[in-house]
Amino acid sequence: MLKNINEKLLKIKEYYNGLQNQLADTAIDQTSKEYLRLVREYKKYEPIVQRIDEWTKICSELEQTRSLQSDPEMRDMALQEEKSLQARQEQLHLELEDFLVPRDPEDDRDVIIEIRAGTGGDEAAIFVGDLFRMYSRFAADNKFIVEPYSSHPTGLG
Repeated sequence: MLKNINEKLLKIKEYYNGLQNQLADTAIDQTSKEYLRLVREYKKYEPIVQRIDEWTKICSELEQTRSLQSDPEMRDMALQEEKSLQARQEQLHLELEDFLVPRDPEDDRDVIIEIRAGTGGDEAAIFVGDLFRMYSRFAADNKFIVEPYSSHPTGLG
């Protein structure tokens, strides 16, 4: 399984480098739709390539620490370093697996959410206000843009 992941990551890195070369090409008009598509693709793959680079760095550091374990003076320090590197490597492995899950094409589309108080009087209005604030905070935490289309505030907020 790890070999499959490494092959996929290598392909992603090659694709990213190809995008980088295309963006560096002076023949592309920077106002064209093709250029904007390339920039979006480049930005989409940037975080995964950063993690791939970190993964390869950690793998090489792990090899170095394992080679230091043969030295009796460095053995304890190398074991501690190996444990911390392995923990980070496992975390990166999980993150990279998440990146390899195919994206849903609907993920980039806009969403409209309608929240209405309905029946229930003042309690329903308070609940709707709390619900709106909850969704707004969630959107802000995930770097989404909230644009209220219309609202009808009551005396309770």
